[in-house]
Amino acid sequence: MLKPGSAKVAAKLATIFLRHGKIDKAINLYSRALKTDPDFAYAHNNLGVALANKGELDKAIYHFREALRIKPNYGSALKNLRIVSAIREKSLKRQGRQ
Repeated sequence: MLKPGSAKVAAKLATIFLRHGKIDKAINLYSRALKTDPDFAYAHNNLGVALANKGELDKAIYHFREALRIKPNYGSALKNLRIVSAIREKSLKRQGRQ
């Protein structure tokens, strides 16, 4: 478990890993940050981005929604939710399930 206040440090480090394609490490660190601070909208949004990059769209959508629940006017989370939801819909249509 991270020390209180270190959720931001973990999330910033996770963002560096995400930018360098180390998606699993980023997911691990964002998840650890959220265990320390479950209402950390930035970590929810970026965890959603990392999960979407792995193709885990339902989990990504969950985290974008959590970010918006915490911070309703969070533009990045709203944009990411719209994009990933549209990708998910197209995928379901291709599979014949909607």
